[in-house]
Amino acid sequence: MTNGNRAILGMLDEIRVLARPLNGLRDLDALVHRAGAGRFVAIGEASHGTHEYYTMRARLTVRLIEEQAFTWIGVEGDWPDCWRINRWVRGQSGLDTGPCHAGRIRAMAHVDVGERGSGRLPRLAARVEP
Repeated sequence: MTNGNRAILGMLDEIRVLARPLNGLRDLDALVHRAGAGRFVAIGEASHGTHEYYTMRARLTVRLIEEQAFTWIGVEGDWPDCWRINRWVRGQSGLDTGPCHAGRIRAMAHVDVGERGSGRLPRLAARVEP
């Protein structure tokens, strides 16, 4: 076995020890509680394009707003998914009991600039509503 393979196996072992499965909303309890002590939370993305990731990110975002009174959420993500959260924050979706109706949340805007030189920015920027 090469040193490179040993290093990879060591990292995999560490991930197995530290990883926590997230199967449902209650699995986010400890994370939401811990995030509440911070000034901001960065929601990263390691599995671009997976349904499971987008579902958990949306659930986490809603819980941070409703349970921890976050008033600003910054997310790197695809435009349509972020736009749905934006509509919820503004009270424009079916979630009419959200915190935006209590006056606690300011609007969020997001533009995914895409890959450098891809030409996606002009089309996406044109979709952003004031």
